[in-house]
Amino acid sequence: TDQKSVDDLKGILIGATKGYNYGSEFDKAEKTGKIRVKRVDSDKSNFEALINGNIDVFIGDINVGQSLLRNHFKLKQAESLTYHTRPINSINIHVIFSRKIEHHQYLATLFN
Repeated sequence: TDQKSVDDLKGILIGATKGYNYGSEFDKAEKTGKIRVKRVDSDKSNFEALINGNIDVFIGDINVGQSLLRNHFKLKQAESLTYHTRPINSINIHVIFSRKIEHHQYLATLFN
C-alpha cells in the first residue's frame, strides 16, 4: 500500500531502534497508542526481527539498512525484504569534527 502518514501504519507492529528520532508525528502516534511500536537496541536486531516475522515493518535509514543487510545477513534473507520509496521522515545529517584535530576548521570549510 502507499503510506501517506504515520496513521496509515495502524494495526501493524513496527520495529524501531531505541534512542532514534523518527519525527514528532511518529512519536505522538506511538505515545498515544495510535501505532504499535517495538523498540530494540539496534538496527541489526530490527532486521533480525523482521526476517523472523516478529515485527511487520522496520523504520530505518535505507543506506544504513542496505549496508547492514549486505554485511550481516545471507543474500536470501536480504532479498526477502523490500522498502517503501517514500521516507517517513527526513532529517539533516551533519559531519562532526573533533576539535582535537589540528585542521578541524579547515576541514569544515571544505564541506561548506
